[in-house]
Order: sequence, then C-alpha cells, then structure tokens
Amino acid sequence: MKILATFCAALSSASLCAEPVTHIIGNENTPDVYMTVDGGSEGSVSIGIYQRTTDKPYVTLADIDGDGVFDLLSYSVLDKNGGHIMEVEDYGMDGQADFKTNMFSGAASIHINGEWYESVGSTDEDRYFLIGKKKVLVREAVHEMRVAHGLVRDTKKE
Repeated sequence: MKILATFCAALSSASLCAEPVTHIIGNENTPDVYMTVDGGSEGSVSIGIYQRTTDKPYVTLADIDGDGVFDLLSYSVLDKNGGHIMEVEDYGMDGQADFKTNMFSGAASIHINGEWYESVGSTDEDRYFLIGKKKVLVREAVHEMRVAHGLVRDTKKE
C-alpha cells in the first residue's frame, strides 16, 4: 500500500486510503478522462486513466505484489478520434513492451528473449505463437510471461 498511501498524500485525501476499494477521481470540469485508484486486500494497487465517455482505458499502472514498486504498465494506442487501435503491456516496467493486441484483427504479439512472435490463427480460442518449433496458445504464453514477472501465481505448481 506504499504507492497508494503516497498517491493519497499527494492528493491530500487520506479518505482514499481508508478502504481497499475503487475510487474515481474526476468531475464535469475534468477533460474527457477520469482516474481510478484501486487498493487490493493484499497490498496491491492499480491506478487507471480512462476515457469518460467510453470507459476505455488510456493507461494503467499496477503494483501487483504490494511491494511499493509498479510491476505492470498497460496502455492503449488510439487513433486521432480516440478509437482503440492496440493494447500494449509491459511486465516488470523495464521499458520493453512484452505483449500487444491489435484491436482490429485480434492478432497478438509477444516479446520473448529479444524477439517478437506474431500469433497465428483466426479466433481467440485457436490463436497460438510458433516459438521455436512449438505451438503455444496465446493465453498460455501470456500466463507464463506473467508468472515469470511475478504478476500471477503459477497454478501448475500448486
């Protein structure tokens, strides 16, 4: 909760820190955006900025493990009219995008060991990456990447 407490102190609003719930910050005088601060029960926190009229995210920062350091940056790539073109995720916030989704085609890209891999397949259920000579379903590859960065637990080991 270090990040949430620091954020709340900067806003001079201790009431934001009282409960692990979503707080929406914004009003009719704010541009076409609003911001949420979500505090989780295990010390996790996320801060999101959204389009007010569509509720689509612009950017989200998350401290998944509650250690006071952001672990995830996700953002939307928008066209000049605010249309959703792409979603991008950076696990570990090292400056290297790790996963991208094209909102028009549904195609996905993942960055592994310095290389980008493009998804193959026509539906969300059958899309996969060909990594080496192995077919890896997109959802499995993303899960493994998130496990490797400590963003989710490895349920295979449980």
